[in-house]
Amino acid sequence: MWYSILENKTSNAAEIRIYGEIGLDVSAEQFAADLDELGEVDLDLRINSPGGSVFEGLGIYNRLKSHKGQITATVEGIAASMGSVIAMAADLVVMHSQSMLMVHNPATAAYGDQRDLQRAADTLGKVRELIADAYGRANLSRKRILAAMDEETWFTADEAAAAGLADEVIAADDDDLDIAACVQGFDLTKFQYLPEEFNQMTTNTNQPTAMNPDAMIEAEFHAEMVTKLFGRYPQHEALRLECLARSMTYSEAAERLLQAIGRDEEASEGDFDVSMRRPTTGVLQGSGARVHSNIPNDFRAAAADVVCMRGGVKIKNPHPATRDFIRMSLVDMAATCLRAGGENTASMNPAAIVGAAFSHTSSDFPNLLADVANKSLLMGYQDEPYSATWTTELSVPDFKPAHFPQLSSAPNLLLVLESGEFKEGSFGESDESMSLLTYGRLFNISRQAIVNDDQNAFTRVPRAMGQAARRKELDLIYDVLISNPTMGDGTALFHADHNNLASSGAALAVASLSDARTAMRKQTTLSADTSSANQYLNIVPRYLIVPAALESLAEQLIASLVDPAKSNDTPNLEFVRGLELVVDARLDADSETAWYLAAGQQQIETVGRAYLESDSSVFLESSEGWTVDGISFKVRQDFAAAALDFRGLHKDPGA
Repeated sequence: MWYSILENKTSNAAEIRIYGEIGLDVSAEQFAADLDELGEVDLDLRINSPGGSVFEGLGIYNRLKSHKGQITATVEGIAASMGSVIAMAADLVVMHSQSMLMVHNPATAAYGDQRDLQRAADTLGKVRELIADAYGRANLSRKRILAAMDEETWFTADEAAAAGLADEVIAADDDDLDIAACVQGFDLTKFQYLPEEFNQMTTNTNQPTAMNPDAMIEAEFHAEMVTKLFGRYPQHEALRLECLARSMTYSEAAERLLQAIGRDEEASEGDFDVSMRRPTTGVLQGSGARVHSNIPNDFRAAAADVVCMRGGVKIKNPHPATRDFIRMSLVDMAATCLRAGGENTASMNPAAIVGAAFSHTSSDFPNLLADVANKSLLMGYQDEPYSATWTTELSVPDFKPAHFPQLSSAPNLLLVLESGEFKEGSFGESDESMSLLTYGRLFNISRQAIVNDDQNAFTRVPRAMGQAARRKELDLIYDVLISNPTMGDGTALFHADHNNLASSGAALAVASLSDARTAMRKQTTLSADTSSANQYLNIVPRYLIVPAALESLAEQLIASLVDPAKSNDTPNLEFVRGLELVVDARLDADSETAWYLAAGQQQIETVGRAYLESDSSVFLESSEGWTVDGISFKVRQDFAAAALDFRGLHKDPGA
């Protein structure tokens, strides 16, 4: 198993071989760096891979998609899982007649409570859609692609070519491929529906004993966590590989890493040249806690993780030193920050320690608390139910009006007779604009709360503010649908002149959805070419947006195999069953009967949600000072929402 690049400067081309596991034998970071070094050359990409890390694979896929040179991918053995996704980035996909290509759903191991598992499931759903997009070159409907992924489908070369997943098949006469040798050494037991011939090929004394599914999931979980654990310590790469080879649990690997960090620290000399100096003893001492730290910020990071975890904030990759502070109170942490800055706290009571931790410039305690509050704020923001996945995210540089012109398609091509003249065409456009506005709140956490060790105060309140910020976004987004604003052409977003408003309300049903789809397909370009008729856009609805009052009915419509309005078991329309349901109760306040269709963002942008490009979507600032006996936080959100194009939306007032 290996990954290599062979560059041919004479032909301005390079051969890339991915003969191994994605993420283990080749990472997205390494792959991107290698491509950058090659430049825009043509690529001969040769793949024999059982797949691997989803996100590493998507990183490689996206880097290949942005590559300017011609890419030819040749499957030499198997292109399974993420191996097949990477192959889809090529301009030309070639398969040996004895090779195979496999598609299936992404999988993960999750740990935690119901919310954690639901978040993991939601993430898998989003990744599944991204992978289905990658298989878009197939001549199959999206529904059939998703069904093939559901069933873990293995395609022979001929089957892949028939499905449009491959462009060429190397004939058997020219095919000296030994597929048994290609898959030798791959652990294919993780796949559920492995073809029988592969089961025979991979059965040998060198293969590990297959784990039961639960044990395999647990092993994969620990391997992933161990890899993340070592991510910030590249100097201990050899130890990481040893832990993985021995199948150590996360706890076992963390213990080994802490020991190694301790040895590094004791071997180092001198003070840190930053605000938190390294004591001459080699460790920070505080309330019986031994701080294993080789950089000054480790204490702040580890202590912040401890406070977060106590407050219910899930930390995906806790700092290895968190176990050193698990029993420390906020006062203990404040004292440790003071001692690290050279202050003597021996004669101070808790209130004095907290006061000094805020007033001494050398203390890192306020920054530690700000880290906790910021992580809690973001957790609340991300955990709040979000129903605006159908909108388009935008980034704007400042608070001036930002303009988003919606160009028409190119003007029609005209017949040019022999020796005839080519005529110049023009593009029409409709200009939409929006300006960012700032929303915010202040909240304070008192010195008394810190002395009382009320650690939840630094997680509960910021988390609630993060949830409020997300709700504010949704309020503004759905107000676009409800308020029906005037567009750049002087006409309301939903209007008969825009052909996106049902003339008479119809109850949500297969028939009314069909009528709405027809209207969306008949939307035309904004062509300025008066010499020919406008061109139809054939917009296909992807999202069904309904108020909470219509949620159950909408679910029944989408899930039903037959048209519920018919008594003769008339089949339901495939497009209805393929709609993605979006429900938001904000719509109920305006109408409990109105419903909407929206196109996918890749076809046409409908509603944009804009953020300031220099900040994250929600931002936290803190200050400690004379007017507040503790620490004051300011939550700031720069945001705007506006309709970008009426042609991708359709409204029916309902019955």
